[in-house]
Amino acid sequence: MLKKISTLLLLALLYCCGSKNHPQKVALDPSWYPLDLEDRNAQLVGFSTEILQKVSKKIPLAKVTTDAHYLLEDLLQGKYEAVLSSFPPYNFNKDRFDFSESYLMLGPVIVVNKSSDISSIKQLKGKAVGVLSDAASLLIESVPDVLIHLYSSKAQALEDVNLKVLDAALIDILSAYAYCEDLYQGKLKVGSLPLTNEGLRLITAHSKNGSLIKAFNKELHQLKQSGEYQKMLNKWNLPQKERLK
Repeated sequence: MLKKISTLLLLALLYCCGSKNHPQKVALDPSWYPLDLEDRNAQLVGFSTEILQKVSKKIPLAKVTTDAHYLLEDLLQGKYEAVLSSFPPYNFNKDRFDFSESYLMLGPVIVVNKSSDISSIKQLKGKAVGVLSDAASLLIESVPDVLIHLYSSKAQALEDVNLKVLDAALIDILSAYAYCEDLYQGKLKVGSLPLTNEGLRLITAHSKNGSLIKAFNKELHQLKQSGEYQKMLNKWNLPQKERLK
C-alpha cells in the first residue's frame, strides 16, 4: 500500500514539474480586428511576438494564431492560457477577464498645427475639432463651445487641420505620428498623450492565471527601464510617447 502511495506521489510530482516547463499558449488574431491599422498589421504581430519572446525567458510561452471571432470564446474554454488583444478593460469585462498593463497604446491623440499650443482637452474650448467616431466625440462633447466635426477619413481631417479649417483633430496615435512625421512633417504635430487607455494587452480568463499577468507586467517594466522597449518600438516603426517634449 505504501509503495503504491509513493508511486502516486512521484507521478504527481513529475506531472507538476512537467507542467511548469510546458509552454503556455498565447493566441492572437493577426488581423487585429476590429482595429483600423492601415497595413500595420504585420508590424504589430512582429512587435507582439518579440514581447512574448522576452517574457518567455521567465515563463515558457508559445504563440498561436487564430480567428478574431473565436479568440475570447476559445480563451474562456481553455484552448489557450492567454490572448493578445485590444479588447477593452471595462469594468463589466473584468468579470470574465483579467488584463495586463497596455504594452502598446492605441488611443486617440490631439493633432494640431505646428505653431499651436493646444495640448489638452480643456484647451479645445471654442475650437473646431475633427473626430472620426462617435466614441471620440464623447471625449470632448462636454468641452464648452467646442465645435465637433465628424469625418470618415483621417487624411481629410488632417488636411483640414493643415489648412486651418480645423483647430485640431483626434486621431489614433499610430496614424497620427505616421502622418505628422511623413506627409505633414514640419506642418502638423501630435499635441497630447493618448486621451484614453486603449491599447494592446495580455488577457487571461478571470482569476485563472494571475501569475502570467504579473510576470508579463514585470517584464514590460524591465524592458522600459532598460531601454529595450524603445529599441523594439523603433525596430517595428511603432511610435509611442510617455511624455511630450
